[in-house]
Amino acid sequence: MRFFVRLGLGFLIASLSSVGFAGNDSPNETINKAQTLSSLTGSHAQPFHMLLRIAEPSNPNSPYQATVEEFWESPRSWQRVIVSKEFRQNISVKDKVETEQNNGGYYPLWLRKFVTAAIDPLEDSVFWSRVSARVVKTTNAAPSERSSCARAQFKIGTTAVNNDAFAVICFNSDGTLDSVVRPDYSMEFHDLQPFGKKRIAHTYVDFLEPGTKLVGTVETLEPI
Repeated sequence: MRFFVRLGLGFLIASLSSVGFAGNDSPNETINKAQTLSSLTGSHAQPFHMLLRIAEPSNPNSPYQATVEEFWESPRSWQRVIVSKEFRQNISVKDKVETEQNNGGYYPLWLRKFVTAAIDPLEDSVFWSRVSARVVKTTNAAPSERSSCARAQFKIGTTAVNNDAFAVICFNSDGTLDSVVRPDYSMEFHDLQPFGKKRIAHTYVDFLEPGTKLVGTVETLEPI
């Protein structure tokens, strides 16, 4: 199940007043399971080396191109190198001491979304509890294709000026992450492959704007 909700950028979540949806299941258990199965750095994580390449397949000259390489041993010890046309970043963490080098302008949101999706796709899992999301299960699909989604509607902006915003997170029938749409973060997760006790997506898809489809491909994922 795919949801494409275009959300205005530049807003901060100022009011999380929820609107009820069908279903009574809290997403906490489902999200915790997805965190375990779909996150390289979540529960049962093992040291890994990953190389992710991001591109706009329909436009070889697109400015939206980057590589992300990470060597991760533990939350206390890891290194990440991001290289794009306009921005480069090198982060090294050793015994929780972090050093960071940035070159270029700012860390673009489109690139940040792919890094989040590949490394820790549910880095802000408590968000779904804050907006009082409820899980709705799909029952009209074949058993192998059934999924469930947690949905929420809430206000963003300020007390004086605000708008309705929407958030949807969907899970595959095996509990892995299928897609996320929320303010400042949207992603589809495809081509899931086993990695230790997890099933990690090897293809990430985001629609930056109408007609601009970005794809992240995991070229290397190996234990270290």
